[in-house]
This record gives sequence, C-alpha cells and structure tokens, in this order.
Amino acid sequence: AINVALKLQRWISQIKKLSLEETLIYAIKTKDIRTIIASLSLFKKINNWTSLYKLAKKENLIRQVGALYDVSRTIIKTRKMTKRFRNLSLPKKTEKFQYIIEEFKSDNFQDIEKKWKVFIPLNKADLVDY
Repeated sequence: AINVALKLQRWISQIKKLSLEETLIYAIKTKDIRTIIASLSLFKKINNWTSLYKLAKKENLIRQVGALYDVSRTIIKTRKMTKRFRNLSLPKKTEKFQYIIEEFKSDNFQDIEKKWKVFIPLNKADLVDY
C-alpha cells in the first residue's frame, strides 16, 4: 500500500511538481476507487496540515479528507491530524451528506460517515491487503 501510494505520488509529481498534500487532493478528485485506496497511505507522510486544509477548502473537499483520514487510521498507523484541522473541518449540523464517489456507501464505516457527513465508498474487505 505504501509503495503504491509513493509510486502514485512520484508518477504525479513527474507530470507536475506536486507536494504530498496536492497529491492527496488530486487522488480524491479523480473519484477512482483504486486511486483513493492507494492514497490512504499518504496520510502517513503528511506534515503540513495547514496547506492540506487550504487545498481541500479550495477544492471543497475538506470533509472528504477528514473522513478518509479516519478510515486510514483504522487500517494503518498514521500521523495525528491537528486539532485545528479537525475542528475547522467537522461539518455543521445543518450541512447535508456528501459523496466521495456518487452512489457508493460503506457498510463498515458508518460511524465515520455520520461523524463527517460523507459517504465513504470503501468497506473493510477492500482494505484487507493494507
């Protein structure tokens, strides 16, 4: 998983000079299951949460990043998300649910879905190899 994510990051950075944060946002924007699964291990390497927040806010992907971070925490050991990022990105009570990939929902991560108000397109069976 880590090798795939690093290969993904190297491949994308050869095309464009991207940071890890930009690579993660790019992977979510692709809306491809394989790319999203591979990008989960990038949370292990992220240091600059402020730039990740700014990029996610610019692309309107703040809650998706937070939800995928919590999913990756259940599978692999990752660096801790800053409290500021978590507090700023948690949804308000009036906000509606969003999809990472349209019409895909999780059977296993429903607690994370409720917390972030984001439907996660993954199940635990998809992530067994990681």
